[in-house]
Amino acid sequence: MITVVIRPSLTQPPFYTHGVRGPSFVVASQRAALQTLAELRLVYDRQLRDTVYRFLPMRTPGSHRSIYISPLAQSSSAIARVMRLLEAMDILHTEAVLDADSQHDTIDYYCHSSENLNHENADLHRQVQQNHHLRTEVEELRRQNELLRQGTIVNTQLRQQLKELKKDLEEIAPLPPRKWKSLRFPTVKPKRISHSAPPAGPSSSTTPAPTTCIEPVIESSPELP
Repeated sequence: MITVVIRPSLTQPPFYTHGVRGPSFVVASQRAALQTLAELRLVYDRQLRDTVYRFLPMRTPGSHRSIYISPLAQSSSAIARVMRLLEAMDILHTEAVLDADSQHDTIDYYCHSSENLNHENADLHRQVQQNHHLRTEVEELRRQNELLRQGTIVNTQLRQQLKELKKDLEEIAPLPPRKWKSLRFPTVKPKRISHSAPPAGPSSSTTPAPTTCIEPVIESSPELP
Protein backbone atom coordinates (compact mmCIF):
# COMPACT_ATOMS: atom_id res chain seq x y z
CA MET A 1 0.00 0.00 0.00
CA ILE A 2 1.21 3.50 -0.88
CA THR A 3 0.14 6.42 1.31
CA VAL A 4 -0.52 9.80 -0.28
CA VAL A 5 0.25 12.74 2.03
CA ILE A 6 -0.38 16.36 1.03
CA ARG A 7 0.74 19.21 3.29
CA PRO A 8 1.21 22.95 2.63
CA SER A 9 4.77 22.91 3.97
CA LEU A 10 7.16 20.77 5.92
CA THR A 11 6.31 22.56 9.14
CA GLN A 12 2.55 22.34 8.78
CA PRO A 13 0.54 19.19 9.38
CA PRO A 14 -0.88 17.38 6.35
CA PHE A 15 -4.45 18.16 5.35
CA TYR A 16 -4.86 15.06 3.19
CA THR A 17 -3.73 11.49 3.81
CA HIS A 18 -4.92 8.51 1.82
CA GLY A 19 -3.70 4.95 1.30
CA VAL A 20 -3.78 3.46 -2.19
CA ARG A 21 -3.53 -0.23 -3.02
CA GLY A 22 -3.01 -2.09 -6.26
CA PRO A 23 -2.26 -5.52 -7.71
CA SER A 24 1.38 -4.45 -8.14
CA PHE A 25 3.72 -1.70 -6.97
CA VAL A 26 3.59 0.05 -10.35
CA VAL A 27 -0.18 0.17 -10.43
CA ALA A 28 -0.31 1.36 -6.82
CA SER A 29 2.21 4.11 -7.63
CA GLN A 30 0.17 5.23 -10.64
CA ARG A 31 -2.98 5.32 -8.57
CA ALA A 32 -1.22 7.26 -5.84
CA ALA A 33 0.13 9.80 -8.35
CA LEU A 34 -3.28 10.21 -9.95
CA GLN A 35 -4.91 10.66 -6.56
CA THR A 36 -2.33 13.26 -5.57
CA LEU A 37 -2.72 15.22 -8.81
CA ALA A 38 -6.49 15.11 -8.54
CA GLU A 39 -6.42 16.42 -4.97
CA LEU A 40 -3.98 19.17 -5.90
CA ARG A 41 -6.17 20.05 -8.85
CA LEU A 42 -9.20 20.40 -6.62
CA VAL A 43 -7.38 22.32 -3.88
CA TYR A 44 -5.26 24.63 -6.00
CA ASP A 45 -7.61 25.06 -8.94
CA ARG A 46 -7.14 28.82 -9.21
CA GLN A 47 -3.35 28.71 -8.77
CA LEU A 48 -2.87 25.91 -11.33
CA ARG A 49 -5.24 27.30 -13.93
CA ASP A 50 -2.51 29.30 -15.77
CA THR A 51 0.24 26.68 -15.51
CA VAL A 52 1.05 23.49 -17.36
CA TYR A 53 -0.85 21.57 -14.65
CA ARG A 54 -4.11 22.92 -16.05
CA PHE A 55 -4.13 19.85 -18.29
CA LEU A 56 -4.66 17.62 -15.29
CA PRO A 57 -8.00 15.82 -15.28
CA MET A 58 -10.77 17.77 -13.61
CA ARG A 59 -13.71 15.67 -12.45
CA THR A 60 -17.18 16.85 -11.69
CA PRO A 61 -18.69 15.65 -8.40
CA GLY A 62 -20.31 12.23 -8.71
CA SER A 63 -18.60 11.35 -12.00
CA HIS A 64 -15.51 9.26 -12.75
CA ARG A 65 -14.87 11.00 -16.10
CA SER A 66 -12.33 13.81 -16.43
CA ILE A 67 -12.41 16.99 -18.52
CA TYR A 68 -9.30 18.45 -20.13
CA ILE A 69 -8.62 22.09 -20.97
CA SER A 70 -7.53 22.68 -24.55
CA PRO A 71 -3.77 23.33 -24.74
CA LEU A 72 -2.50 26.72 -25.88
CA ALA A 73 0.32 25.21 -27.93
CA GLN A 74 -0.59 21.85 -29.43
CA SER A 75 2.72 21.73 -31.31
CA SER A 76 4.71 21.42 -28.10
CA SER A 77 6.00 17.85 -27.71
CA ALA A 78 6.30 18.28 -23.96
CA ILE A 79 2.67 19.28 -23.65
CA ALA A 80 1.62 16.38 -25.92
CA ARG A 81 3.61 13.99 -23.75
CA VAL A 82 1.94 15.39 -20.66
CA MET A 83 -1.45 15.03 -22.31
CA ARG A 84 -0.83 11.38 -23.16
CA LEU A 85 0.40 10.76 -19.65
CA LEU A 86 -2.64 12.42 -18.17
CA GLU A 87 -4.94 10.53 -20.51
CA ALA A 88 -3.37 7.25 -19.49
CA MET A 89 -3.67 8.23 -15.85
CA ASP A 90 -7.28 9.19 -16.39
CA ILE A 91 -8.00 5.80 -17.97
CA LEU A 92 -6.28 4.17 -15.03
CA HIS A 93 -8.30 6.26 -12.64
CA THR A 94 -11.49 5.34 -14.46
CA GLU A 95 -10.65 1.68 -14.15
CA ALA A 96 -9.79 2.18 -10.50
CA VAL A 97 -13.12 3.91 -9.86
CA LEU A 98 -15.03 1.20 -11.68
CA ASP A 99 -13.07 -1.42 -9.77
CA ALA A 100 -13.90 0.33 -6.51
CA ASP A 101 -17.56 0.53 -7.50
CA SER A 102 -17.63 -3.15 -8.36
CA GLN A 103 -15.93 -3.94 -5.07
CA HIS A 104 -18.46 -1.76 -3.28
CA ASP A 105 -21.28 -3.59 -5.04
CA THR A 106 -19.66 -6.89 -4.15
CA ILE A 107 -19.37 -5.83 -0.52
CA ASP A 108 -23.02 -4.75 -0.50
CA TYR A 109 -24.01 -8.05 -2.07
CA TYR A 110 -22.14 -10.05 0.54
CA CYS A 111 -23.55 -7.87 3.32
CA HIS A 112 -27.10 -8.50 2.13
CA SER A 113 -26.33 -12.18 1.68
CA SER A 114 -24.95 -12.32 5.21
CA GLU A 115 -28.07 -10.64 6.58
CA ASN A 116 -30.31 -13.04 4.69
CA LEU A 117 -28.31 -15.99 5.96
CA ASN A 118 -28.58 -14.65 9.51
CA HIS A 119 -32.37 -14.39 9.16
CA GLU A 120 -32.56 -17.89 7.70
CA ASN A 121 -30.36 -19.18 10.50
CA ALA A 122 -32.65 -17.58 13.08
CA ASP A 123 -35.70 -19.14 11.40
CA LEU A 124 -34.02 -22.54 11.32
CA HIS A 125 -33.08 -22.17 14.99
CA ARG A 126 -36.71 -21.43 15.88
CA GLN A 127 -37.86 -24.41 13.84
CA VAL A 128 -35.33 -26.65 15.59
CA GLN A 129 -36.59 -25.47 18.97
CA GLN A 130 -40.19 -26.10 17.91
CA ASN A 131 -39.24 -29.56 16.64
CA HIS A 132 -37.51 -30.25 19.94
CA HIS A 133 -40.68 -29.34 21.86
CA LEU A 134 -42.78 -31.43 19.49
CA ARG A 135 -40.38 -34.34 19.86
CA THR A 136 -40.66 -34.07 23.65
CA GLU A 137 -44.46 -34.07 23.45
CA VAL A 138 -44.42 -37.07 21.12
CA GLU A 139 -42.17 -38.98 23.53
CA GLU A 140 -44.51 -38.14 26.41
CA LEU A 141 -47.54 -39.32 24.43
CA ARG A 142 -45.73 -42.53 23.54
CA ARG A 143 -44.89 -43.10 27.20
CA GLN A 144 -48.51 -42.55 28.25
CA ASN A 145 -49.73 -44.83 25.46
CA GLU A 146 -47.34 -47.53 26.61
CA LEU A 147 -48.59 -47.19 30.20
CA LEU A 148 -52.19 -47.45 29.01
CA ARG A 149 -51.35 -50.51 26.93
CA GLN A 150 -49.65 -52.16 29.88
CA GLY A 151 -52.65 -51.32 32.09
CA THR A 152 -55.00 -52.86 29.52
CA ILE A 153 -52.91 -56.02 29.42
CA VAL A 154 -52.89 -56.24 33.22
CA ASN A 155 -56.67 -55.76 33.39
CA THR A 156 -57.19 -58.45 30.78
CA GLN A 157 -54.98 -60.82 32.72
CA LEU A 158 -56.84 -60.06 35.97
CA ARG A 159 -60.20 -60.70 34.29
CA GLN A 160 -58.93 -64.00 32.95
CA GLN A 161 -57.61 -64.97 36.38
CA LEU A 162 -60.94 -64.05 37.98
CA LYS A 163 -62.81 -66.16 35.45
CA GLU A 164 -60.52 -69.12 36.07
CA LEU A 165 -60.81 -68.68 39.85
CA LYS A 166 -64.60 -68.54 39.65
CA LYS A 167 -64.61 -71.63 37.48
CA ASP A 168 -62.39 -73.48 39.95
CA LEU A 169 -64.66 -72.49 42.83
CA GLU A 170 -67.72 -73.73 40.98
CA GLU A 171 -66.03 -77.04 40.30
CA ILE A 172 -64.99 -77.43 43.95
CA ALA A 173 -68.27 -76.43 45.66
CA PRO A 174 -71.13 -75.48 43.37
CA LEU A 175 -73.36 -72.91 45.01
CA PRO A 176 -77.14 -73.57 45.08
CA PRO A 177 -79.29 -70.96 43.47
CA ARG A 178 -80.22 -68.33 45.98
CA LYS A 179 -83.90 -67.78 46.74
CA TRP A 180 -85.05 -64.36 47.55
CA LYS A 181 -87.86 -64.06 50.12
CA SER A 182 -90.62 -61.54 49.74
CA LEU A 183 -90.63 -58.80 52.32
CA ARG A 184 -93.56 -58.64 54.77
CA PHE A 185 -94.24 -55.53 56.70
CA PRO A 186 -95.90 -55.58 60.19
CA THR A 187 -99.62 -54.86 60.32
CA VAL A 188 -101.45 -53.13 63.15
CA LYS A 189 -104.81 -54.65 64.23
CA PRO A 190 -107.07 -52.52 66.45
CA LYS A 191 -108.52 -54.09 69.59
CA ARG A 192 -112.24 -54.48 69.83
CA ILE A 193 -114.10 -52.29 72.35
CA SER A 194 -116.80 -53.91 74.48
CA HIS A 195 -119.86 -51.78 75.08
CA SER A 196 -121.17 -52.50 78.62
CA ALA A 197 -124.02 -50.87 80.48
CA PRO A 198 -123.01 -48.06 82.73
CA PRO A 199 -123.29 -48.79 86.46
CA ALA A 200 -126.19 -47.43 88.51
CA GLY A 201 -125.31 -44.15 90.01
CA PRO A 202 -126.74 -40.95 91.15
CA SER A 203 -127.00 -39.28 87.79
CA SER A 204 -126.07 -40.00 84.23
CA SER A 205 -124.82 -36.48 83.85
CA THR A 206 -122.06 -37.07 86.33
CA THR A 207 -121.13 -40.47 84.96
CA PRO A 208 -117.94 -40.33 82.90
CA ALA A 209 -118.14 -41.39 79.29
CA PRO A 210 -116.63 -44.69 78.28
CA THR A 211 -113.08 -44.42 76.99
CA THR A 212 -111.67 -46.16 73.97
CA CYS A 213 -108.28 -47.82 74.27
CA ILE A 214 -106.56 -49.25 71.25
CA GLU A 215 -103.59 -51.46 71.82
CA PRO A 216 -101.68 -52.25 68.66
CA VAL A 217 -100.81 -55.82 68.04
CA ILE A 218 -97.60 -56.29 66.09
CA GLU A 219 -97.15 -59.56 64.39
CA SER A 220 -93.66 -60.82 63.93
CA SER A 221 -92.41 -60.78 60.39
CA PRO A 222 -90.15 -63.41 58.95
CA GLU A 223 -86.47 -62.73 59.06
CA LEU A 224 -85.00 -61.01 56.09
CA PRO A 225 -82.45 -62.91 54.16
